Amino acid sequence: MDQVSELVYRAVAVDGRPGRIFGGQVMAQSLAAAGQTVQPDQHPHMLHARFAGPGDPARPLEFTLDPIDDGGSVSRRRVVVTQGDKQVLELSTSFHRDESGPEHQALTASSSSPDAVPSVDDLPPYDERTRQWWARLNTWLPVEIRSNVIPGRWAAPGAGPAEPRQQMWLRTRDALPDDRLTHSCAAAYASDLFLLTAAMVRHGVRHDDSGVFAVTLNHTMWFHHPFRADHWWLYDQEGVWTGAGRSLCRGQMFDRSGRLVATSMQEGLLRVRDGGPRTPPPRLPAAERTVHPVPSRGARAESERSTCTCR
Repeated sequence: MDQVSELVYRAVAVDGRPGRIFGGQVMAQSLAAAGQTVQPDQHPHMLHARFAGPGDPARPLEFTLDPIDDGGSVSRRRVVVTQGDKQVLELSTSFHRDESGPEHQALTASSSSPDAVPSVDDLPPYDERTRQWWARLNTWLPVEIRSNVIPGRWAAPGAGPAEPRQQMWLRTRDALPDDRLTHSCAAAYASDLFLLTAAMVRHGVRHDDSGVFAVTLNHTMWFHHPFRADHWWLYDQEGVWTGAGRSLCRGQMFDRSGRLVATSMQEGLLRVRDGGPRTPPPRLPAAERTVHPVPSRGARAESERSTCTCR
C-alpha cells in the first residue's frame, strides 16, 4: 500500500481472484490504511463496511481517509475506496486503547481441535461442479481451511431444509509479523469468507446456481481480544434470518483456547429466480462422494495455547 498524500493511499488487488476484487481484501486494506493514522497503542475494535459496487482487479484502488475524531481513548476514521469516479466501498472504523475491566462471554466454542479435522482439500466433493469451484478458489485463497464440510456446498440441492450453520478452522498460509493491526486486518479479510453461504445452505442454493444472485450489502465486525490469524482459529457461521430478498448471517471467531476474539455480521441480497434453485447437478458416483454432518456446538474447548508452526 503506497501513501499518496497525508490522507490518501493507493493499492492494487493482490489475491489473484479473477473478474472482481474480493470484498474482504478491500475491508482489510481500508482498515490497514486507517490504522496508520492513530496512536500505536490504539487498536481496532469495530468496523462497518458498505459495499457500493464490484472492484476491478486490473485497476488500482484509492483509499481516502477522513479523521472523524480523536478522543481520549477512542479514535474514529472513515475510509472511502474508489476506482476513478466509481465508489467501491465505504468503511467506518473505530480504534480503542485497551483498558482493564470485567470480562465474560456468553458463547462457547466447539470442543473439536483443528488437529482432528480434515483439510477441505481432502474432502470428497459433492459433485463435479464443487470440485471445479474449489480448485478455482484455491488458486487465490491465502488461508488454510479445515472443516468436516465443504463450506457453502455441503447441503445437497433438492434435499430439503438444512441447518443454516457451518464451522471451519482457519489460519493464514504465511506467517505474519507480530504487530496487532496486521492480524486484525487478516481477520477482517477472512471474516468475509463463506459467511453468506451459511444462510444459503438452508435453502439449498449456491452462488454459482443459475437463477441465484447473492452479494454482500454491508458487513460489520467487532474485535474483542488480540489473537494470531496465522495460528488456527475457529470460525462458527450461522444464517440467522432470510427474507424479503435478503439474508443476515453471524460469525463468531474463537482461538484454540475457546476464547471469543471477534464477531461479524453480514447482510446480503439473496435473490432466487422463480422462487427456487435450479435443477440439481449430476452427482459423482456414490463411491466418490461422502455426506458430512454439520458439526454441533459442544462444550467450551479446554484452554490451550496454539503450538502449530505457520507455513
